[in-house]
This record gives sequence, structure tokens and C-alpha cells, in this order.
Amino acid sequence: MMKTVQEYLREADRERLLNSLENEEIRDTLSLLELKDYTIAEIMDACRKRMNDFIDHLLALKAIPSDHMVLYLSKAKPIGWQFSGTEKTLNLIDLNEIRKDINAPGYAFEFSDWEETLGYLVAETKLTQDYLTVLLMQYLNEISFFGTDPEIREPELDKIGADIEQGVKEAKEGHVIPAEQAMDGLAKELGLPIDEKDERKEQLRSEMWDQILKYNRYCEWRERSRILESVGIAAPTFEEAEKQWEESHGIQISLRVRGLR
Repeated sequence: MMKTVQEYLREADRERLLNSLENEEIRDTLSLLELKDYTIAEIMDACRKRMNDFIDHLLALKAIPSDHMVLYLSKAKPIGWQFSGTEKTLNLIDLNEIRKDINAPGYAFEFSDWEETLGYLVAETKLTQDYLTVLLMQYLNEISFFGTDPEIREPELDKIGADIEQGVKEAKEGHVIPAEQAMDGLAKELGLPIDEKDERKEQLRSEMWDQILKYNRYCEWRERSRILESVGIAAPTFEEAEKQWEESHGIQISLRVRGLR
């Protein structure tokens, strides 16, 4: 029987978890630039106190247990993987959905209520169980993305939700700019050089990303198939999953967000 995030958080080695959170904090170069008037020691101490208090707050909440939302780690390469210190990435899936389609999109959950996320189940797969501290660290960073103070977080979520709705409305109305054009415009605005076009290079880059995405799909399939098997459900082979993905998804990759208001 899979246990909830809150159960694992309660049982965690707090010192080890806080050390991991501190190390992650000082690896965030953008955050360090914003805190340039503080020493590394001051930043780490502030992070430790903030996250320790946050964990105490989470453990005092009443979790809403789930019987189908499952967190797990995979070794899929995340976006910006060249600069990432780990290939182990946190994923949230709906067990009811991957029963029907092992390739079903996962969820982001930074907008979700904390009580709900604390009730998510944690997979009993080897990778996830071997690196529970990594899972909890990434979980805490995700749910604290908009802050650890509920009084500050709630208005921020409302504002962001309104901004997203406005963005969707503008996109539907056709007010969009191609990504390449937007990046070139930003480079010109900042006085940065614009790289010359090279079709062969772009072709090779595209082939590289095709292989990275296939690697990601394999890593996801491996962990998801083990989750299914742990609850007594036979999983398709990777070849079967790939065929299903090609037929139903093509080149589209979706990530849904839970808790968006």
C-alpha cells in the first residue's frame, strides 16, 4: 500500500532534507543575483529556517488522501538539462488515466492546495524509494514556488490565474508572436548578437532532441509500468507504448496543471 507525501515527510531525515534544500537554493543563480547583498551563509541559514518552519506547517495540516494521484521520480532529462544538477525529475500522474494510456500527460501542481498535495501517493518503485529525499526536496520546491506564507500565496495565485486567463484570451484572438521572432526581438532590444541560421546544424539539433525525447519516453514508461505492476495491472511493452504514442500524440507533449484557479 503506497503511503502519502505527508507520511514520508513526517518520517524524513529532517537534517538531510534541509541540507538538500539549502544546496538547491545556492545553485539557483537568478536567486543569488537577487540576494547579492547577502552572504552565502546568510542565504543558506534563511532557507533552512524558512523551509523548516514550512515543513512544520505542512505536518500540522490535515491531508486530503488520494487513491489515484501518484508522485514518482524518473531519470528523464528535464528542460534545461544541460544546467541541471540531476536527471531525477519529479512527476505527478493520475493512476486511473495511465491504466488506459500509459503515455497520459502528467500534472504540475504548484497551484494546488497544500492539503491536496500532501495526500498524493508516493510510488514504491526502486528509483523513487532510493531517492526519497530528492523527491521531497523537489516536492517542497514546487509547492512553495509562490511562497510559503499562505497569506501571501493566495493573492499571488489569484493574480497569476487572472494573467493566464488573459493570456489564453489573447492567444485565441490571434495576438501571438512566433518564439523565434520574439527571441530575436529581445536580442535586438538588449543589444545582443543574433546567431546566423544554419540549416544543417538545426537538422542535427532536431535529431538530437528526437533521441532525447525518446529517452525521456522510455524512462517514463519504465517507471509508470512498474507503478502499474505494483497495483496488479499489466503494462504494455515499450514498443507498444511507442506505437500508441505515435498514433495518438504525434510530436505533441502536454503538461497539465492541477489547482489552477
